Amino acid sequence: IKFSEGNYELANNAFSKYIERFKQGVFLSDAIYYNAVSSLNIGDTISAVELYLRNIKIGSLEHKEESVIFLARYYYGKQDFAFSNEYYEMLNNIASTNSFKREAIIRLMYGYKESNSNLSYNYAKEVVLLDKIDNWLLSNAYLIIARKEFNEGNYSKARKTYQRVQSLSNYNEAAEAVYFLIYFNYLDDNLDLAEQMIFDFSDEYNNDYFLAKAYLLLSDIYVIRNNNFQAKATLESIIDNHEGKELVNIARKKLEDIIERELLEKNNTSYNLHVDVLEDDVDYDIEIFQDSSYLQNMKGILIDSLSNINIDSLNNIKQNEDNN
Repeated sequence: IKFSEGNYELANNAFSKYIERFKQGVFLSDAIYYNAVSSLNIGDTISAVELYLRNIKIGSLEHKEESVIFLARYYYGKQDFAFSNEYYEMLNNIASTNSFKREAIIRLMYGYKESNSNLSYNYAKEVVLLDKIDNWLLSNAYLIIARKEFNEGNYSKARKTYQRVQSLSNYNEAAEAVYFLIYFNYLDDNLDLAEQMIFDFSDEYNNDYFLAKAYLLLSDIYVIRNNNFQAKATLESIIDNHEGKELVNIARKKLEDIIERELLEKNNTSYNLHVDVLEDDVDYDIEIFQDSSYLQNMKGILIDSLSNINIDSLNNIKQNEDNN
């Protein structure tokens, strides 16, 4: 009576006493459930969660669906997907309405996105078959499908799926899709088209992560074209302006690689430099060798030089030769 009157504080006290006194009571499941609702209404969420969990654990079918729905939504809201997935899986099996079934499938698609790509992909395939879903949800589902196709190396399927995403959305989902469409053109050596798409991307989408990835790709295009100046400028722009460490570190590594290659090329060029001297280019002065005084001076220099050589060393050399 107190519960139906909306006097949830008194109802909460009364239900708690009943639960404590009649541990095997006929109305135990009802008492636990209505006490959970009462706890929520007086702002005691922790008690409510414990009571909903207890209601499921006693194995009663009464109020099970309502308890499962609450727990699934509660943990999903906290982004505790390990628990929300558990209860949405339960809901998916016991849902009494299409609305609850639909909610379970959609939330499981998102809930498994980081932890289990295979399950997320399976639920995404179910989502695209649902009736009356908006383009935003549909584009998210196709993105999950496209990622799976891409990671498995099925680029042909992934390209078509990303094209669907692009046609459905102008939000971040489309930015990711367009980046991969650019990447596919890069792989196909359509460098001019890929470059133009990157410039268009920066005008149409406000997604720092995929914009930075697109410019990383642009630097690769410049390197292929032997335009290291533009490649380095592009990478320096990412390093100076992008806040994410992941892509900034990649940009730094690419920049270091370019500078290292340039230094190696410069050193190799220096080592390969040589002068070809032809006989015709040398002007020998024969007269100098005909000068007897010059020859005498040279003879004296040679004798002095030889006299400075360690005689013992010469003897050692001679002995080695004789022994041989």
